[in-house]
Amino acid sequence: MLSLGGIQRCTSALGRTVLRNTSCARYSSASISRIPSAYNNSILNVENTSDSLRVTGLLEATQPVSFSHLWLRDNCLCPQCIHPSTRQKVHSSGNIPLDIKPIDVTTTDEAIKIQWNKPLEGQNASEPHVSIFPKSWLQSYASKENRSRFRFNEQAPLPWGGKQCENAQLWIDYKDFANPNSTVALYRALDHLFQYGIVFLKDVPTEDHSVVKVAEHIGPIKNTFYGTSWDVKSKRQSKNVAYTDLNLGYHMDLLYFANPPGLQFLHSLQNSVKGGASIFTDSFHAAMQLKKTQPHHYETLCKTPVTFHYVNDNHHMYYRRPTIVEDGDDGSPAWRYTINYAPPFQGPLDVDDPKLVKPFYEAFQAFEKEIARPENMIELTLNEGDLGNFRKMQID
Repeated sequence: MLSLGGIQRCTSALGRTVLRNTSCARYSSASISRIPSAYNNSILNVENTSDSLRVTGLLEATQPVSFSHLWLRDNCLCPQCIHPSTRQKVHSSGNIPLDIKPIDVTTTDEAIKIQWNKPLEGQNASEPHVSIFPKSWLQSYASKENRSRFRFNEQAPLPWGGKQCENAQLWIDYKDFANPNSTVALYRALDHLFQYGIVFLKDVPTEDHSVVKVAEHIGPIKNTFYGTSWDVKSKRQSKNVAYTDLNLGYHMDLLYFANPPGLQFLHSLQNSVKGGASIFTDSFHAAMQLKKTQPHHYETLCKTPVTFHYVNDNHHMYYRRPTIVEDGDDGSPAWRYTINYAPPFQGPLDVDDPKLVKPFYEAFQAFEKEIARPENMIELTLNEGDLGNFRKMQID
């Protein structure tokens, strides 16, 4: 799920919503290096130690990088270890002998070649296995910064205020987006989703299946017990507060799922009523402001799990997660935050010590004030044929 998500203020206008669970697929090749060119002309030198190869020439000329023997053998790139068409491993890390070692190491300007002292567990081999590691591949894993760059994770979303986002020209024509002969508009839409967490399409056909077609143009749809898509309109005896005429306020959907969908699509099919505005705000920006101005409240929201549940209509869905989750264990900025904010779907806070309750409520209310700052909002009316697409764990 693009770690980008959204909080949405629902309207009473008839619309169709579809949720999709997206995994941001980043494709890279060992032959394509995103490492600064200054390092590409350095000469490889290798020292074989008792448990690793100590390599210079991957980063700055004098900066050594150590690669474990176990790690290298497990990540051999040859067709016997990586299936040629699926590009997936054909062995388990459990098959690597713990005393695996090179019996010969040679280098060229562009690669390191290793012969190993024994086969994988459960295999018989008449000749030593050979692994060849291109310099560009080794560089991609030579440091935390390089790993982040290799996965495009050095790019960070842009927390925004309302004016910043309005000036970003987030509207794209549907015909350009769906053009089978060009991916320019599709790329622009995906870039807006990553940078700002939100994008709008105009002139989408006002047919029930159109929102599904838009979503599938990006990736597979996540089906839920609400169905593939559903109408957002007021119903009598509704089973969800979204289908009432109540003001939902800012919220994110389906936080009672273990893995909530990453993107949400809201397509306006009919809108003949007065009002019915949709209001969006960037919860990443709100979290950063809270961390800057009231770090003790920020810390409370990071460490206090909140109950989210749906107990109705023969369903009992439940999950606990903090309001603010700092992701990115590798130090990369791309997926640093996940925000979990959905007051209508909160259950009772699971705490046994009453002294912990008030600090949470103080912090939660401080966060709400940041979310609701007028200067941080985008307010607009989705007219017939307009479609909003937003990252659910960022945009409220």
